[in-house]
Amino acid sequence: MMQYNSSIGIWSSSIICILITITLILLIILKKIDYSSALIYSWSSQAFSPLLIGPTFNAYLFVQYFLIFYFFLNEKRIICSKQYVYIFFLPLVSSLFMYFYNFFIFDFFYYNEKSKIHFYIRPLYYYTKTFAPLFLSGYIILKDSRSTFLSFEKTIINIVKASCIIAFFQLFISQIFQNLDLNEIIGLKRRYINTFDTSILSVRVQAFMTEPKDLACFICLAAPIILKKKKYILFIFSIITALLTQSQTFVVLFFIFTIIFILPNSIQTVRKYILTSLLIIISLFQIVSSSKAFIFEHYQDFKDNPIVELIANRAISRYTDFYDIIDQDETEFIGMPIQRDQELPIIKFFKEYPFLWITGVGPGNTMFINPSYFEGSSFFMDKVKGDVAPTITMRWFNYIVHFGSIIFIYFFFSLTKLESNNSFTNKYYAFLWSCLFFAIIDIYVVIFYCLLIKEKNETKYYL
Repeated sequence: MMQYNSSIGIWSSSIICILITITLILLIILKKIDYSSALIYSWSSQAFSPLLIGPTFNAYLFVQYFLIFYFFLNEKRIICSKQYVYIFFLPLVSSLFMYFYNFFIFDFFYYNEKSKIHFYIRPLYYYTKTFAPLFLSGYIILKDSRSTFLSFEKTIINIVKASCIIAFFQLFISQIFQNLDLNEIIGLKRRYINTFDTSILSVRVQAFMTEPKDLACFICLAAPIILKKKKYILFIFSIITALLTQSQTFVVLFFIFTIIFILPNSIQTVRKYILTSLLIIISLFQIVSSSKAFIFEHYQDFKDNPIVELIANRAISRYTDFYDIIDQDETEFIGMPIQRDQELPIIKFFKEYPFLWITGVGPGNTMFINPSYFEGSSFFMDKVKGDVAPTITMRWFNYIVHFGSIIFIYFFFSLTKLESNNSFTNKYYAFLWSCLFFAIIDIYVVIFYCLLIKEKNETKYYL
């Protein structure tokens, strides 16, 4: 696999990112687009970024910051409930606790000359770049009269249509020209292209999303809305596109979608839908984990089948690819295969210091976990240099790691209080929360929750 961007790719990515950002900002100023749609469109274009600054500085981040400054410059009165004061400031509690523990009890973090300075500013950086913009965006959506369930659904449908077309275009261009620079210009990253294979499966399409699994995730989030609108041709087309991402995330989220929407309406509460679906999914993972030997034995007979390769190869490889064959049992978490270079080192660290499950390590402090836990991973040396923090895609796990389980439980109960009179709305919100267990879709949970507040006219929940 080719891993690095060329100079052409770097500059084209930067220019396209700027153009997308400027376009969305102009549409916001001219009131041609509502705030929630602007956030969703920008989230869907994160394949492009000014890479010389960093891949996480993209249109999504820029649009978030613009909306915050643009809104608060024009807002004369700010109403904020106690509930969301707590949400905004509880991460500070986690950070202060970790400072206190490290200074006065025991310092278990790793520093070098560079990362020692970062230790004091990293929580603020994480808070202002990741956490605060997320919930400030929610407040802005609450105040935007044009942000509605109807506009949300329309935007989702439009992005699915565009993403499917872009994905097939990427597949066509990559197969015809086989030019890595050209692929980068159209949003296809090199690390998702196998240059040693010329078949259709050599490319994992991603449209303009950050990576293929984000496209697969987005299509799953769109599936209930597509079926609700009775757009069956688009549904089939989008499923084919999702399969071409070759992402195991798609298989998992599609199972969740199926489970939640066949559950009886009598369950009623959003929390029961969430917990029931996750219980079923985790049980399925446990069954697969306990049946690995049987599955692998029969998988060998079909592994060269294109359909099996498209749907199951990457999922099966999560159970079979190990850095160390001795550590096989440690590469699963409640039966689920986890990323060996991201979540696994953190779980090992938490096993050594189990109280962290309650307190968390503090916002952004995963950067300072000792590199020894990452030995064998692709960015071990970057960890030694203090240059990188693991990206945790399982967002329930992410919030527990950073803030602790107590704070996460407060988040969960605060953001699942409200329910709609509409069964589809409740199931869809539960679906988003269940997907959040596996994917980085925080903004969709916040947007939908705020739209639910507006539908119920529950001003006491205002951010």
